[in-house]
Parts: sequence; structure tokens; C-alpha cells
Amino acid sequence: MLVTAHGGSFGTGRNTEKYFQTIKDYNVDIIEVDIWKRGDLLYISHLPRLFPKLWTLPLSYVFEFVKEHRFKVNCDVKQGGLVKPVTELARSYGVEDLILFTGSVKPFEIKDVTNEVWLNRSFFGMPPVCENVGKMKARIESYGKSNIKGINFNYKYLSDEFLKRCTEADLAVSAFTVDDEKEQERLLSYPIIANLTSNMPDVTLKLLNKEIKRKKVKK
Repeated sequence: MLVTAHGGSFGTGRNTEKYFQTIKDYNVDIIEVDIWKRGDLLYISHLPRLFPKLWTLPLSYVFEFVKEHRFKVNCDVKQGGLVKPVTELARSYGVEDLILFTGSVKPFEIKDVTNEVWLNRSFFGMPPVCENVGKMKARIESYGKSNIKGINFNYKYLSDEFLKRCTEADLAVSAFTVDDEKEQERLLSYPIIANLTSNMPDVTLKLLNKEIKRKKVKK
């Protein structure tokens, strides 16, 4: 069971330096960033920017950060066609093994994805209802790629019945963005939940009986 710190956790602001400098002290498995591309620049922002060089952090900042602190990073791509350039940039920083993909990964990109990927609702082109769980599982299996790990859905779609269907189909689920403690407890009661993304990852870590803060490494 993995814990992802949603971008902007603890009210630090999405895709901000404050977020990175705060989250580096927490014992989460994964951090999350929103990725766009304008021209040759890959940058992080919740919304696209007309002048990203002036108002946003470059993705290179993120890869330097994870190289130092050894977090995995969820590359939540906001445009199709970003899998290949993001992977290439990660490789140039020596952190290709630390990235995974969610977001607007498109079917035409699946052949290029060598890293772990979790597919969002938009990928499937079908409503996120119980009756479609089997179809989603079959769609994933049709690609024959072990790095496609499962689905990445907003927790509001993850009813008890939906999660029971996922369990029956052996379809792993990544849930976002879950801040309410009672809702986290409910989701964590299902072993099929493989990852939980939250703005309050300390709550998730507490529920999992994990250390909340990272141990300081003596240099």
C-alpha cells in the first residue's frame, strides 16, 4: 500500500517550492506534480500558462529534487503526447526509475510507456460504473504490458460495490484525492487499493501505522 502526497499537501500550494520543501520531511512513498509542455519547456502547473518561464517551476526542478531525496514521482500529465519527452528528461537526470504516469496518457502512447502507469477514467471512454469494471480489466490486459498497474480514479467513484467488483476482477485501484479520515479508513479496508493520494498524507500514514516523518540520514 503506497501513500502519495498530492501536489499542494498541507496547504502549501500546488506545484510550488513550498510544497517540495515541506514534503521532503514526510515518509510518503510518492509525490505528485501536474505536467504541461509549451514549446520545448516541460513545466509543472495545475493549469496551462501562457508564459510558463515566468510563473512556474520547470520539470527539471522536480527531477533534481527526487534525485536528491529519492521519492518516486507521479507525473500527472495534463496533455497527450508527454510520456516520451517526460521519460527522456527523467533519463537525463538519472531518475527514470523513480517516475510513474497518471493523467492524460493516451492510447497511442501506451507503446512508449515503459514505466509504471495507472490509467485515469478518461482513458477508457466509458462511465466508471460497476458494470464496466470487467471491460476496463480486459482493456488493460489487451495491451499485454505488465507496467500498466490498474486504474487511477477519483475516490467519489469508488463505492463499496465498485471496489467489490474490482476485487473480483483483480483490478488494482489508485484513489485520489482523499482527505477525509473516515473515507480514508473505508478505502484502506479494501486490499485492492494499492495507492491513496491525499492532501493530508500524515493521516494516511497514521492509519497505516507508518512513521509520519522521515528519519534523518546522518551524513
